[in-house]
Amino acid sequence: MKEKTTTNIFVHLPDAKPADMAYLVADRIAGLAGVVGAAVNRKLRRLISVQYDPRETSGTEIISAVRRVGFNGSIVGL
Repeated sequence: MKEKTTTNIFVHLPDAKPADMAYLVADRIAGLAGVVGAAVNRKLRRLISVQYDPRETSGTEIISAVRRVGFNGSIVGL
């Protein structure tokens, strides 16, 4: 059995207004193949923690999904 390897990134949504819109974006990210989870930071609602399998998707694909929802996003903390 293959062991799953995951990595974590943070996606920043500078233009998510109201900030609660980040939950919509997190739901879309969570639906991507290879994404294990996506959670909005409770204090900084414009920050989404994403855990994913880099063999199945990439940070670029995640940001593309954010843009398809209509938001500008960037990966932070690299």
